[in-house]
Parts: sequence; structure tokens; C-alpha cells
Amino acid sequence: MLLLRGGVRGGGRVLPELEAAVRPPLQPLLVARRVLLVRAGVRRGEVMSNVFVIHQPAVRDRHTGEMRPQFDLSPALRFGEVVDVLPPGGVTQDYKQLAGDIRRRLLDEDFDPNDDHVLALGDPVAVALGVLVVAGLMREFEYGGPGVISLLKWDRRTFSYVVCRLPAF
Repeated sequence: MLLLRGGVRGGGRVLPELEAAVRPPLQPLLVARRVLLVRAGVRRGEVMSNVFVIHQPAVRDRHTGEMRPQFDLSPALRFGEVVDVLPPGGVTQDYKQLAGDIRRRLLDEDFDPNDDHVLALGDPVAVALGVLVVAGLMREFEYGGPGVISLLKWDRRTFSYVVCRLPAF
């Protein structure tokens, strides 16, 4: 509870002693990200994998009217840095264009199937196309390694993501 001078109804102000404690940090997003990475067990200077979110569902904020992500993806940070492949919101019905957009974004972000993960979240068709594109990239560029796609899925019992290794045929 904050101590206010003049009371809540009287337009009170925060006491000077508490003003510094109430003032938001200069860079809240960077601080929050560092805290999440530390909680996830990532040490400074470590090379991290990426978690590719094919489609992040979005909802409209009632107060601002802006679209915002529907889910908190901070539990995925323990597997690597989260990278959005498609913009949040609706997915186009032109699946050929959608597959091309996914492919371009994965190539732009240097997707490496040996280290990176795909997050199964959002529109099922977009996720299926994402997995098909990853399999096609693995075949096209002949990545060395086990030939599996690392897919992350949400486990409702443990409230965390679980790695599913799918064979790439």
C-alpha cells in the first residue's frame, strides 16, 4: 500500500520518500528479459538456440485498441530466444504465399535445425506449414545431424514446454 499525502480522494501525491521506489526503471523490458533469462538458466555470453514461433495468436486490447500477443512465451526462453515468424493476428488463406513467407523468415533468421526449435502455437495450418517448410529446408540444404525437427509443445500438467523430436522424412 502506498502512502499518499492528501488522501486518495483529495488528489493525493506519493510521498517523496516513496517516489524513487514507485518510479519505473529506465529500461524495464531489458531488465525483465535479463531476469527471465537468468531464471531460465541462461548465463551471460552463452550462445543460445532460437525458438521460432510460427504464429502468435493476438487479441485486441480493450483499452488501447491495439493487437497484443495472447500468450506469455517466457517459459520458452529456457530453450532459446523467441523469434516470431509470422506477424501476430490472422493468417492469410493463400497457403502458397504463407509457406513462402515462413521460408523467407526462417532463412533470414539463419534457422539451424540442429540447434533451433519450432513452437507449436497458433493456427494449426500455419504450424503444419512451418513444419513442412523446415523439413523442406533440411532436405534442400542437407543439414548434418540426426534429421529430426525439434518441436516444442505445451504440457498442461507441468506448465512448461516439452521437446518433441519429429523425424524429417
